[in-house]
Amino acid sequence: MVTQIFDNEIVQVHPIYQTAKSYLAQLADRDYGKPCFDSRIECLDMDSYETSLPQNESDSTMDGVIGIAEHNNNRKQNRKLLMIELRMNYQTPHHLKTSSLNKKVSHTIQLLSCSSCTLADYVLFIFDNRILQQAIRWMRDNKCSNNSGKEWLAMSPERFAKIYLCESDLPYVPEHDFDSEKVKFLRLLDNQSFEDLYDQLDRWGQEYYKWYSSPQESLLIINFLKSIWDEIIQRKDTMEEETIDCLNLFAEEYPNFDLKQISL
Repeated sequence: MVTQIFDNEIVQVHPIYQTAKSYLAQLADRDYGKPCFDSRIECLDMDSYETSLPQNESDSTMDGVIGIAEHNNNRKQNRKLLMIELRMNYQTPHHLKTSSLNKKVSHTIQLLSCSSCTLADYVLFIFDNRILQQAIRWMRDNKCSNNSGKEWLAMSPERFAKIYLCESDLPYVPEHDFDSEKVKFLRLLDNQSFEDLYDQLDRWGQEYYKWYSSPQESLLIINFLKSIWDEIIQRKDTMEEETIDCLNLFAEEYPNFDLKQISL
């Protein structure tokens, strides 16, 4: 199953962000007295944006627009904008009108048309969990009246929180297989292949700078090399002075690794 996240960066680069920037929890708290959502989710406040326009027609819009993406191996994919309408105070979905929903979606799309970012194929209507199943049935029964071009989906705040996660809360997946790489290093040490050992150390030194912009991966590389260095120190008695000098030179060339000099 694809992991989905909310993506604030998409919202932040939208042309109307400076005028419409807000947080989804703030919209919910303002309109319903309940924050309901992760306080880190940024959004475009479409109601406020529309009223700020010089020629405001007071047309209906969706409440907010957030960014979403699929998260796969530390990378964001299929990044899109998602329109959201909050309806947490509804006691029954029968007060909904298909014409109003169609209008909200189409007018919000019109206001967002200046953006090059793709819109999601669906829009969310958030209901209190008590009437969620009723709302789902209503959306299904009125599907034929949806001419907005976007699928209508009903969801509760609880369900929303389980689907759209925060990227920083997800476990980091290493880009390298450090366990198998350590086995290779240990084999070189066992065979006293010190020239190849130095070449591998130098390769990892270059690999560190390749991944320098990734704090998580670069830190893992540093810790990996420190563990290899500990293995080297434990076997220094099997090495000639020239080999130790070359290894110490490596430590000097890569000060970011903070490797201790090997004493003779």
